[in-house]
Amino acid sequence: MKSKLLGGTGLLLAVVLLLVINIFSNASFTTARLDFTEDGLYTLSDGTLNIISALDEPVTLRFYLSRNIAQDLPGLSSYSARVQELLHEYEIRAGGNLRLLILDPEPFSEEEDRAVGRGIRGLALADADETFYFGLVGTNTVGEQRVIPYFNQAREQFLEYDVTRLIQQ
Repeated sequence: MKSKLLGGTGLLLAVVLLLVINIFSNASFTTARLDFTEDGLYTLSDGTLNIISALDEPVTLRFYLSRNIAQDLPGLSSYSARVQELLHEYEIRAGGNLRLLILDPEPFSEEEDRAVGRGIRGLALADADETFYFGLVGTNTVGEQRVIPYFNQAREQFLEYDVTRLIQQ
């Protein structure tokens, strides 16, 4: 009887300890991130970290992506996911000075009109009567705007540079 009580108490203490450790780690390590990709694809360079930490005013990034079309294009699907994840990393590391909006401009919608009005270039697909949008607009508090009209996969190696340059300007 005494060993059952001791075993039950030990199990209860172990569960409570696990919960306390979990709560503590969630509260303490919210910004701790590890990048296990071979080339450190999601690790921002020191120069980028310096630029986004030195932002003196908030910047809003509007990422335009035609999701449904991207899912149907295997090469663009993985690249668009990489761009989106990298932009999330920027938002996390900027400490509140960078806001990321992910927008899906549906055909013939107001969002599509705004995307085109902001300088996003759509790619007309040959097989369909659809336009694929995959670009970024950065604006500051006074309305200045910089644009990456289309994320060209040929410039993938310069992705971090292009986004950081847009933010800095």
